[in-house]
Amino acid sequence: MKKARSMLNRIWTLIKREEMRILPGQLAFFMVLSIFAIFPLIGLITSGFISNELVTSIEETLPVGVYDILEDLLSVESSGSIIIFGIFAIYLASNGCGSMIITSNVIYKIRNKNPIRQKVKAIFMTIVLIILILFIVIVPAFGELIISSIGKSYPGKLIDTIAIIYDYLKYPLSFVLIFIGIKILYTIAPDEKIPSYYNNYGTLFTTILWIIITRAYAIYLNNFNTYNLFYGSLANVVIILFWIYLLAYVFTMGMAINSEHYFESQKLSNK
Repeated sequence: MKKARSMLNRIWTLIKREEMRILPGQLAFFMVLSIFAIFPLIGLITSGFISNELVTSIEETLPVGVYDILEDLLSVESSGSIIIFGIFAIYLASNGCGSMIITSNVIYKIRNKNPIRQKVKAIFMTIVLIILILFIVIVPAFGELIISSIGKSYPGKLIDTIAIIYDYLKYPLSFVLIFIGIKILYTIAPDEKIPSYYNNYGTLFTTILWIIITRAYAIYLNNFNTYNLFYGSLANVVIILFWIYLLAYVFTMGMAINSEHYFESQKLSNK
């Protein structure tokens, strides 16, 4: 009980920090811009094997207004200029990860380094983020599709057993993939090397809250959605903006938790 109260007090102290009033909004702005570049790219990558299972997986995972926008972004037809578009999309989307780098530097009190080096790192982080999103979507959807296809060709108890096991493991596996992806972003983002083991608490915090917020927001929108009353045709835009802001706020909080853990460890080691 005391540990839980202590943790809540620490989180409340972090929430009251001045940078928490500014950094999440800045990060959310560039994350929204990145989404409009990343998801058409994902649509092009998955266009050859997109299926009803994939669409259902996305629809069940995301809030309804968010899904409506992303569905249009994913419905991009492949063309001969896919390589040019892909390069441009990754470059444009890297602004979101570039904001992550700046945010982490502010939290860790690190001076921003060479902007060219930052841009290269932001592009690499964007590729990691795209791979993360792909795995989060593909694991639940295409795992079932693959097992189902194998079961039709080679029916038997073994395939049925594998299907049951996978049904139990797909969500823990998605959790692990999200955790690993967020930890990689936290570790790479600062312009100075911060050992990755200092990022465990913040990564766990962010992973859990990202999942809870996304599901809770989806349930709210499906049952108590009032955005249409106030924003009309702009409701879906407001929905995705608010969702991304919540994720950005939690991401910044997780980074702040990591920095507190790092600075406390540094103080103890210097005594």
